[in-house]
Amino acid sequence: MGQALLKSGRKIVYSLCQYGQQNVGQWGASVGGNLWRTTGDISDRWASMSGLGFTQQLERSNSPARATGTIPTCSRSATGA
Repeated sequence: MGQALLKSGRKIVYSLCQYGQQNVGQWGASVGGNLWRTTGDISDRWASMSGLGFTQQLERSNSPARATGTIPTCSRSATGA
């Protein structure tokens, strides 16, 4: 899909969604993805925010995506926006 989007000749953002599963941060850029979710939904509880947010930051510190300069997105906000 990433290659097909590139061949279209148009500027298109390719967003991948695996809800943080399947280690998308390790392969997303290699299939042409521009951004992807790093977790499932975040709820409006401190345990959810801190557990997902802080854990993701620690895990991402050695991520291949960091070396490529590709920055994964976060899940939707606690307000659901």
